[in-house]
Amino acid sequence: MAELVGTIVGVVSLGLQVCSGINVYLGGIQGRKEDIASTVRHCKTTEILLKQTESIRGRLASLPSANTAALQENISAANTELSLLEAYVKKIRIEAPPVSSKSVVAKFKEQEKRLLYPFRRDHLNLLDSRLERANEALQGALHLAGLYNSPQFRVIKTPIC
Repeated sequence: MAELVGTIVGVVSLGLQVCSGINVYLGGIQGRKEDIASTVRHCKTTEILLKQTESIRGRLASLPSANTAALQENISAANTELSLLEAYVKKIRIEAPPVSSKSVVAKFKEQEKRLLYPFRRDHLNLLDSRLERANEALQGALHLAGLYNSPQFRVIKTPIC
């Protein structure tokens, strides 16, 4: 069970980092609010699901590890999707120079780069689809966690004497 709890901590941390990176990327796209609205919604949903996943971590510690295989599978799927998403965001994101080294010229060039940043529909489509898959895996994990913690599930797994 400790492995599952540790995996949840890692997935939540990775997911929040990925969402932060996506928000930075979306901030670089100027004048395309309607085009990025779906990605923004998916990212917010991911953040909410990650916070809910973090909140169930303590309740899962009391479950026998034999009962959590499907839950572990959903958490692993979310981890895989978030890892792929993290790699993709690093690839497409504009890198800003460190704050301490920003001269007036560097700030001007950064602003110019943001204004001229090319809008790529294929980037948004891939971000959307990866966020959707990560959200589905997180939702599956939350549903299973709710099932495992329900009184009906406890009755089902109680041996009949």
